[in-house]
Amino acid sequence: MKILILHRIPYHKIDYHLGINHNKHSVFYIGLESSLSSIPSELNCHKIIRNTEITYLDQVISLSKEVNGFDDIISLSEYELLEAAQLRDFLSIGDKNSFSRAMLVRDKVLMKEECAKNNIKIPVVFNLKMFYENKSYRENILSKFNKLILKPRSGASSEGVSIIDSKSSESKIKSIKNIEDFELEEFIEGSIFHVDGIVNNGNILRCVSSKYINTCFDYAYNKLPLGSVQQYSDITNREWIQKIICALKINEGSFHLEWILRGNEAIFLEIANRVGGADVVETFQRKTKIHLPSAELALRVGEKYTSDFSHSYESENFYGWFVYPGHIYNESRIKIDGFSKFVESKLLINYNKLSNKTSKNMTYQAYEVPLSGVVVGKSPDEVRTFIENIFYDVNIQPI
Repeated sequence: MKILILHRIPYHKIDYHLGINHNKHSVFYIGLESSLSSIPSELNCHKIIRNTEITYLDQVISLSKEVNGFDDIISLSEYELLEAAQLRDFLSIGDKNSFSRAMLVRDKVLMKEECAKNNIKIPVVFNLKMFYENKSYRENILSKFNKLILKPRSGASSEGVSIIDSKSSESKIKSIKNIEDFELEEFIEGSIFHVDGIVNNGNILRCVSSKYINTCFDYAYNKLPLGSVQQYSDITNREWIQKIICALKINEGSFHLEWILRGNEAIFLEIANRVGGADVVETFQRKTKIHLPSAELALRVGEKYTSDFSHSYESENFYGWFVYPGHIYNESRIKIDGFSKFVESKLLINYNKLSNKTSKNMTYQAYEVPLSGVVVGKSPDEVRTFIENIFYDVNIQPI
């Protein structure tokens, strides 16, 4: 096969060679020069520097003509899924429905509409245009809901998200330049979970449920660290997850589903057709022996994957991860106090402390944040307590 990979995520986060035999297939990577530099020099592949003066579509069409066509175009990045789908459709790779399917897992309004049609509980969604233009409509909603949440229709990692109340509603809504690019929904109090897994032919092969410590919003805007702890397998109804996968036409690949528990009611929040961030990949692999990115790639190109997708292996241990925000320190060097006492613990599998300046961008990447790590325990409570103790004792300050 001739395979084109839109390369954005650092190579070591995916390890493409584990899922694609680069000696068997002709593999092309296209991306910015800085992104291509993360590809191992010994890897048998072609590297194409992205020409930012023309569109992705124009450059790939030209490249496709040069190599007499591609058999597949792949992106594992949230931010290039639509481009890859558009290119596949334009070049008649697959069934020409790639883009419409990709929109269902990128556009939060479309995905919630589709879930609602299939009787999957979603937050109450409001007409943002009416909320902006009609004062009585706005006041009526705010009289019934104390808080609302405003989010980009196609965002990730809580970027661009705002929480709105009666005092801030008008100023925050009017600060938006393109209302059609946002959605407005009820703010729900409750525990937030994420489910990560792998799908083939529309069926879930494996999945693992985890519960957040703090929220992605807290991490992005409230200067709080974020953690995650794997849960017992019965915390989430497998049939309910499969129903979501079918409703949103996810046919293959990894998925990262987020949902909230309000009382005893599970409410869908959003889903992505890619691996989760932070150390989701490592903790999933430790639990199941399945490396999500390489499993996804192997299934995609018809390779035999080395691990068993059945439930023949599932570690008795539970795993979790934690990450501290670095974007709040304005590219400063930082000082970390209170962490040394945790380093010798058997519960801490590995950790990373930043030696350089923090990134100005909001990220979960271990090498760009002040402090991150992976934890193991005999129960979810043991893992959660250990991470919460880290959050309580560790103090990070710019220097």
